[in-house]
Amino acid sequence: MALDVHYWFLLILLGLAVACDIATRRIPNELVLGGLLAAMACQQLIIGGVGLASAALGAVVGLAVMLPLYLLRAMGAGDAKLMAAIGAFLGPTQILGAALLTLAAGGVLALAAALWSRSLRRVTANLRLMLFVVTTGKASGLSIADVETTGRMPYAIAIATGTGLQLWLAARGEWMFV
Repeated sequence: MALDVHYWFLLILLGLAVACDIATRRIPNELVLGGLLAAMACQQLIIGGVGLASAALGAVVGLAVMLPLYLLRAMGAGDAKLMAAIGAFLGPTQILGAALLTLAAGGVLALAAALWSRSLRRVTANLRLMLFVVTTGKASGLSIADVETTGRMPYAIAIATGTGLQLWLAARGEWMFV
């Protein structure tokens, strides 16, 4: 039973992040910091946790995986920091699975939002421009700032979905990121 306690803290963090992101399109630093501290405390105190060193490495990996998307303006800073806090709960291996599943969930959510708002052409053009800028660098004369956003999506929904899928797949033992 003690093994499951830290997952309750993780689920509370995810629920609060989703609620804040839907309401304000932001994930407060205080929430992320609280989640990170709770994760570190759980990993230090709970038998069966990943351990403090793995929690710290998981936080670094979680941030590192999402940082490029933040730099490309495809995700907010709060989303990247939330993945760091989740990484502290899951450790370095499971956060990779959660990040992969989050990106898949985010793609599905973005596609649904683009179809719903009838902005699929603009989204596709933005993706082409971002790919062009990333591959050509400054030689193109364009920058990521030239992308015309089609709106802000509460990405915490995708993060919660990807993390939930990671926990479910890991519990079933049918996933390589355990």
